[in-house]
Amino acid sequence: MLTEAAVVKEPRAQDQTIAIAATFTAEPLEDSLSFWLQTLNLSAGVEFAPYNQIFQELLNPSSLLAQNRQGVNIILVRWEDWQRELAEHDDSIAQVERNLDDLIVALRAATGRSSTPYIVGLCPSSPAVQADPSRAAFFQRITEQFIAETSSIPGLYLVQTADFALYPVANYYDPSRDKLGHIPFTPLFFATLGTILARKIYALKHPPYKVIVLDCDNTLWKGVVGEDGVMGIEIPPPWQELQAFMVKQQQAGMVICLCSKNIEADVMEVFDQRQDMILKREHLVAWRVNWMPKSENLKSLAQELNLGLDSFIFIDDNPVECAEVRSACPEVLTLQLPIAGDIPQFLNHIWAFDHLKVTEEDKQRTALYKQNIERSRFQKEAPTISDFLAGLNLTITIDVPTEEQIPRVSQLTQRTNQFNITTIRRSETEIQQLAQAGLECRMVQVSDRFGDYGLVGVMIFGTADNALQVDSFLLSCRVLGRGVEHAMLNHLGTVAQSKGLNYVLIPYRPTKKNLPVLNFLDSVGAAYKQPDGDGACYRFPADYAATVTHTPNAEVLALADEKPKAKSSSVNGSQATAIDKSAQQTRIALELYQPEQILAQLERRAKSARSLKQAFVPPQTATEHLLAAQWCKLLRLDAVGIEDNYFDLGGTSLLAVELFVWIEQEFGKKLPLTTILAAPTIAQLADLINKTDQQTVKGSVVLLKPGDANYALFLIHDGDGETLLYRNLAKRMDPSLPVYGVQPLGNDQFPMLHTRITDMASYYADQIRGVQPVGPYFLGGMCAGGVLAYEVARQLRAQGQQIGLVALMDSADVAAPKRVGHIAGQRMSRFSEALSQGSKLPHWQRWLFILTKVWQKVTNLVQYEVTSRFKRLQQNLKMRLFRYCLDRNRPIPAWLAPISVRTAYNYAELDYRPLEPFDGELVLLRATEGTGTDEPFSHIYSDPLLGWERRTIKGVKVYDVPGGHASMLQEPNVAVMAEILRNYITTQMPASSASNHLSAIL
Repeated sequence: MLTEAAVVKEPRAQDQTIAIAATFTAEPLEDSLSFWLQTLNLSAGVEFAPYNQIFQELLNPSSLLAQNRQGVNIILVRWEDWQRELAEHDDSIAQVERNLDDLIVALRAATGRSSTPYIVGLCPSSPAVQADPSRAAFFQRITEQFIAETSSIPGLYLVQTADFALYPVANYYDPSRDKLGHIPFTPLFFATLGTILARKIYALKHPPYKVIVLDCDNTLWKGVVGEDGVMGIEIPPPWQELQAFMVKQQQAGMVICLCSKNIEADVMEVFDQRQDMILKREHLVAWRVNWMPKSENLKSLAQELNLGLDSFIFIDDNPVECAEVRSACPEVLTLQLPIAGDIPQFLNHIWAFDHLKVTEEDKQRTALYKQNIERSRFQKEAPTISDFLAGLNLTITIDVPTEEQIPRVSQLTQRTNQFNITTIRRSETEIQQLAQAGLECRMVQVSDRFGDYGLVGVMIFGTADNALQVDSFLLSCRVLGRGVEHAMLNHLGTVAQSKGLNYVLIPYRPTKKNLPVLNFLDSVGAAYKQPDGDGACYRFPADYAATVTHTPNAEVLALADEKPKAKSSSVNGSQATAIDKSAQQTRIALELYQPEQILAQLERRAKSARSLKQAFVPPQTATEHLLAAQWCKLLRLDAVGIEDNYFDLGGTSLLAVELFVWIEQEFGKKLPLTTILAAPTIAQLADLINKTDQQTVKGSVVLLKPGDANYALFLIHDGDGETLLYRNLAKRMDPSLPVYGVQPLGNDQFPMLHTRITDMASYYADQIRGVQPVGPYFLGGMCAGGVLAYEVARQLRAQGQQIGLVALMDSADVAAPKRVGHIAGQRMSRFSEALSQGSKLPHWQRWLFILTKVWQKVTNLVQYEVTSRFKRLQQNLKMRLFRYCLDRNRPIPAWLAPISVRTAYNYAELDYRPLEPFDGELVLLRATEGTGTDEPFSHIYSDPLLGWERRTIKGVKVYDVPGGHASMLQEPNVAVMAEILRNYITTQMPASSASNHLSAIL
């Protein structure tokens, strides 16, 4: 894992935040996401939660995701990562099942507390998992379970297999990057993932389009019907796919219209006579087939449908027609169909066609608009407005919305502009949270003799100061002038009366479009109007509001069929923006639809100048030239000198992964990631690469931070062999104190060439004394590193050396007792939470649900126990042979590889029992908060001192620090730990050294 990327970055000016948490190292996404945000003109910055902190981010109210009030929260999950975090013998179905249950519960809680939308990306497993039938089937099953249990969560949107299918990447997995830094994907796939996430963000942040207007000749079919005849035109596969695509759009709620320069009878005959037409006349709502300019026909359609031109998409094959529409109707998204290109590909990569969720209202939209056209015809035939309204047989229903209606209620707040008193926009989650804010919601449904208008109105209100205070009062324009708005006001008056309130307060906040609601309020309540800033407040007596009557008014009724005139066709700022919108979508569909194209754009981004003050030393050898070019590419610099320090240039551990993967591919040399600490310049790195013996890296002590003090801090690797995780801590130590990392002895095949803790410690003690011959020694380590630091200190003390510090960072003694029933309690808690999901089911279905869950859990537990016991036996036999070869200095069979550091260390712990306690004080830095893999050891072990009290003569000094087992070393938690260690080291230093140390600081 890599933690350095979690270091707090310089704040940037932005309107919104895209916050990302993942089960893997996800920072390579930043380039592609930033590119797309810039391309889409979205003012937002990308920020990453600490490595593998999904549960903490979802559950902690002060986390990055929880504090993200604007923008989007993204969760990226790879199921196999949950297995990766466990010891090999614990790799189990049961653990993944438990984590899955926890994730679903945590997502429900997080989305319920926040109005910020969540995107959850279900990322592909590695090829090894997909090639294993049992694991592949298991992951497929939990994927289906996750989708089924989260699809109804408001404010949550999924990225899954169908999304990745639009951007196929053959070589998506990179085992080298995965091993070095838990970066499982290739740069090409990260560019793809960033693109898919950007599409979701675009759909969330961009107002949805409502109407697709299609040309006919050479657009809906191939050929010209006026010349070729109805039976002469062709509908080859690309055009059939276009029609099928439009049918799917219609089913998702888009209104389909035609706009063609043609004879109407000819066009309609195609729909009536050609059986191979996939798009049928029944899918159409309206059409303009004549010889008028298409821009005029689009304006006419907008008036008939009572919609703004900015909700229209126009598709034509003719560049001249497209140019005319773009000029005269810049609000319309105008797309020129690429007849010579791939039509389905073009349509699939127009992001404006994406739909996040489809409501029941969306599915009925075509029928609703057809009914409205029938109403308009009936209105024209009625002698008077009163006759028209009486003949409608209008039915109005006002009630509390059901859970299934919440998406439509949210959709109305997002889309309704004209009859809307405040234009407050609310997500599904915010609608569900109204009760927590002391507000109530009512939905309005309307039907008449022609059909059902659906859910068309929303009222949100609360109570204060003897009044019903209205927060939102909005109504779809298609029912204006029919008395629905009056019925809504009547309802508010009645509610106020039932609550014993005297008034109904309705605020009005003016916008560019909501004049109709102002006209209504003035018509019924001008006497109760009071100025309020830029707007007004109408203080209706409750008795009056409950009895307001509707007087038919032709002018008000006409509002439902009338739109403001189209904007001027003069080239101005707003038109330029609209034209750019069409160009933007066309460029994406034609030039940025392949992962390779997107990655090429990222690699062409501007480079900055080298800013170091030291002299520039140019590369000399071929190796140095290649390294310099790669450093320039990774660090986005125009030049790099061979004596420049990698970290001074802005290098990170994340980019180091890319560097060392490239070195392995270019030179065939596999170097550990910590090599960059020992060789941070091109000259030093080139020297290592050019050496022929690469079996072992010389020395296990690497410099994390330089200093000029006589004594250093030595931090010993964790159970995975990592020392880079200490870089944040090292950078926060006093400037004069050198900080070193101590890494395992290993080679290319076997990263740990010890199987006993005493042997590891003996080797590390020798390595440390090679850097600092005499004490006092300041030692520390995280988790397994704490055990190793303890044993190193014990051995150095036996050699007569002085020990100044043994820092145990959330580390437990190997024999420390665990809490009784801890795992069983977690299982029962998760099981109870899982069962609670069926509490709303009918009685018999609830019992079936419970029995299914019980059977599933029992089956998984049995499978887990059998599998884990077999793997433990297999691993034990493998490690016994490995130890046998090492003890006798015999060649290690290649088939034993891979044996990870974690496997070797876990085996070494089995027989580690120090005979004598340490003659000194131990410092226990105890994590305090975290869940899952970040759960503090104090939650797992029964002894608050984690078993260390019996391992020392002089006792254990305990410091509680913020963060969890892993996050305690990440920013900003690590600052507290660093301050504790700085103070402790200062008190333990000899007087002369402390004096020098103080003067260095001053």
